[in-house]
Amino acid sequence: MILAESPRRQRVTKLVNWGHWFALANIIIAIVIASIFVFSSPMPGTGVGTLYLLANWFGHIGFMTFFGFVIFILPLCYVVSNQRIIKASASVIAAVGLALLAFDALLFNRTGFHISFHAADLLRSEAQAQIAIDNWQQWAFLFLLFVVWLGFQLVLANAIWKRVERFTRYKIGIPVTTFFVSCFVTSHAIHVWADAKLYQPIIKQDNMFPLSYPATAKTTMSRYGLLDLAAYEERKQLQFNPDIHNITYPAELGLLLNRNQQKFDGYRANR
Repeated sequence: MILAESPRRQRVTKLVNWGHWFALANIIIAIVIASIFVFSSPMPGTGVGTLYLLANWFGHIGFMTFFGFVIFILPLCYVVSNQRIIKASASVIAAVGLALLAFDALLFNRTGFHISFHAADLLRSEAQAQIAIDNWQQWAFLFLLFVVWLGFQLVLANAIWKRVERFTRYKIGIPVTTFFVSCFVTSHAIHVWADAKLYQPIIKQDNMFPLSYPATAKTTMSRYGLLDLAAYEERKQLQFNPDIHNITYPAELGLLLNRNQQKFDGYRANR
């Protein structure tokens, strides 16, 4: 005998389905906002570096946004029975979270830092300077902009709620989850290799996104004989030693290099 689901279980199921679609919509928005981090940083210049950039961009931002949904919104679907309260709360949480992401992106574009305790003094000085420059009309405009953004989240939440039964017919949960999980795992796997090789096109992207902690496995690799830690530290000191660029070559060698360069330039000019 098949027992029908209780009304409460049906309501919770619908809320959870709505929450997943609401999270997916905000993941897409967060990825668009995070493009500011990408275009504010120099491009890797290599195929592997570009692959890591794309995988880290989609994987990290998708994971960070979905993790916020799991922590702050998903429990409400099981605890609160009023769907209006859940939609309003989720809209406020999403609006604040994406506003912080946008503020962090603008801060990174201007200073190269993210919102953190280490950058508290910088944020304080920037805020004081901005307050001294801006008048109350500009701050009122920013507040109005946030209200409009919150209204957009409310409209988005209601639009998804009205169409959640139609959306559930599209079986895209597994492909979308597989895509973001693959990006997340691929980015960390590539970073493990890049960290062991000190591959700069990837290492220099470590601080591109907020709350990013790329995986490293130097100790584990050395335990299995895949990495010599002593040689690694030596290569790291040579690569990151600023004095290594101040080496002066003998005058005879420098003169020879200049002559060869002049010959090469003359050969190119005659062709």
